[in-house]
Amino acid sequence: MTVVQELVPDDRLNEGMTTVYTGLIVGISAGAAVGGAVLSYWVPVAAGAAACVMAAVSAAGGSWGGGRR
Repeated sequence: MTVVQELVPDDRLNEGMTTVYTGLIVGISAGAAVGGAVLSYWVPVAAGAAACVMAAVSAAGGSWGGGRR
């Protein structure tokens, strides 16, 4: 915000700050949308992969630390 105050003339400071704030909000919104879309795809994929690995280890006779001693 300090850069805007230095670069924009005093009579246009309100418009300059509004433009910067609008850009900030648009960037945050876009990041949240992309992050949500990525997570909604990759979290189930990773959970499925982990389940497959655990099933394969279990079928091979492995133990996850809770086996008999």
